[in-house]
Amino acid sequence: MITVALICLGLVALGALVALVLASLKFSRTSKDVADVFVSAHATTLGSLERIHQSNMQQLSTMADRFMAMDFAQFKGYQAAEIAEEGGFEMPEEPTRVEVVLPGGRVRTVGAEDEATLAERANERQLLAEDFPEGWDEK
Repeated sequence: MITVALICLGLVALGALVALVLASLKFSRTSKDVADVFVSAHATTLGSLERIHQSNMQQLSTMADRFMAMDFAQFKGYQAAEIAEEGGFEMPEEPTRVEVVLPGGRVRTVGAEDEATLAERANERQLLAEDFPEGWDEK
């Protein structure tokens, strides 16, 4: 009887072992399928990231080219200023001459020496106008 019990116990153990092997094969296939799905999803994600990276790099390159073109224009402006001859630009000066329109439409240029004379005459007219207002001789 002990031999029958041992045989039965051996058969049960063998059946459990077979069931365990079959379950592990099933799970290994399932895990392989899951792994394949993950690999496929990873490949798709990686491809998307590469496309996005390429697009971003192209946009950055275009933007960098624009910035470089703007900097190049400024550089050329600075370079032209450095190459220019000294004294090529003169600051505007205050006018040293005065143009006077004479009766009859003639224009006379008055120099610095005549400005003092004109100032004296203007001052004299002002003093005369104060002392003798308009219409002083009409009575």
